[in-house]
Amino acid sequence: MNRRGFIKSVAAGCVYVSTPSFCVANAFNANQTAHIVSGANKKIIWLLLRGGLDGLHTVIPRQDTDVRALRPNLLANVLSQLLPLNNAFGLHPKLSFLHQLYLQQQMSPVIATATGYRRRSHFDAQDHIESGLAVTDHEDGWLARALAHTTGQGMAIARSVPIALREPQRNADTWFPSGFAEVEDDLHSRLSDMYQDDPLLRHTLEKVIKQNNNPLMQVKGKRKTNFASLAQNCGKLMASNPDIRCAMLEFNGWDTHINQANRLNNKFTQLNKGLMALHQSLGETWNDTLLIINTEFGRTVAENGTTGTDHGTGGCMFFAGGGLAKMSNNVAAIQEKQSLSDCIIEGGKVLGTWPGAAPEQLFNYRDLMPTSDVKGWLASALMQHWGLNHSQVNNVFPEVV
Repeated sequence: MNRRGFIKSVAAGCVYVSTPSFCVANAFNANQTAHIVSGANKKIIWLLLRGGLDGLHTVIPRQDTDVRALRPNLLANVLSQLLPLNNAFGLHPKLSFLHQLYLQQQMSPVIATATGYRRRSHFDAQDHIESGLAVTDHEDGWLARALAHTTGQGMAIARSVPIALREPQRNADTWFPSGFAEVEDDLHSRLSDMYQDDPLLRHTLEKVIKQNNNPLMQVKGKRKTNFASLAQNCGKLMASNPDIRCAMLEFNGWDTHINQANRLNNKFTQLNKGLMALHQSLGETWNDTLLIINTEFGRTVAENGTTGTDHGTGGCMFFAGGGLAKMSNNVAAIQEKQSLSDCIIEGGKVLGTWPGAAPEQLFNYRDLMPTSDVKGWLASALMQHWGLNHSQVNNVFPEVV
């Protein structure tokens, strides 16, 4: 091969490994050796809202006079439009699909919850919640540890494997729309010639070529990367392959220091559209799916001088999905553990305990006081939805169970 031909082939190879189908190839061919748990067809999708979603502008305590006094501008135009959850709380009006699920007992918000992280760095807080350990381990994620106790594969709708799906003994895979041109058959032939003396690369290429025959992986036309499109493709991938047991989605842009009301109107509209697309693309698989929505931390109770909020502590999370209506597994086992006894998940309810927003009730006199641990709710979800036992969940969240 001459110099020009070599450079051309290497460049083609770089394009090839940047395509979505390459990333998912291993997800459908990995060896299955983990212990099987109950609920073998049940799936989990974890959506991380990066940036610190303001829980008090999402699940709003409409009767709390302290909150209303601390947020006169933020709540001025939204209180009269809230979607009712119960006598004390309402959902932001742009989250109409989540409200519809709530009425069908397929969604439940959790109020005043937080991780054990108490500083205010987005990056550290996100790493902490993805790791799920008291001391963050960047190569050991909670979702990967949970997956190790079942069969099937994990997948991230992302350009690289996030911390949540990393684990020393188990590899997860990613899918993300590529901006490169579609791969032609001639490239397969040229790469096969290049890799003929390397068994590992040749074997990987063979798997990729086989995977390329999957119509789902052949994204035609413009490859969209907005949240609705990513959520839709996540649903298609999970519905089409029973080996994918869990997936991680990400949605950035929730850091609202300035002009929060207008910015969250836009973000909630996008979130609502994306969740509708996920629901539709999952089809019947939705009935056995649990969607978990988290953010890294909450925001200050008081609005700031630019009608936004700053980094805080207590926030909210959500459980949704057709699987939520069926979550009766292991309730007795959860009640046995003092650390989990208040984390039983039921559909169509506002979960968690409201701490109040009077000055003496706030964390550091500025943030919503957390009354439960995010990891406790995640542990209960694994027990109720996937049927994991105490020992297995203790492996996932050692300091909780």
